[in-house]
Amino acid sequence: MLVKTTLETAEKEFNKPPADGGGRTAEIRQVQREVPVSDRYQDMNLQDLSRRDVASLNHSQQAAANAVIQYENPVPLPEIQGVWLNYDNRGI
Repeated sequence: MLVKTTLETAEKEFNKPPADGGGRTAEIRQVQREVPVSDRYQDMNLQDLSRRDVASLNHSQQAAANAVIQYENPVPLPEIQGVWLNYDNRGI
């Protein structure tokens, strides 16, 4: 019960609007999830492109973004648990 109330208190504190009148964290995350079409295609001149070209460009942008994410967050190497030591007649 103590953990639940501590988590709820932390969540309320995290989502509380800042003192300077800025947006709440939950609102900011919602906007980040739902990017408006005007912002999503802001670097494309849609009047001169077909839907197929827009989809192709959007797919290329997403592939490039995924490549950057993979580069910046590589798969971690497994942790070494131990090394097998083999002693010969010289103790090496």
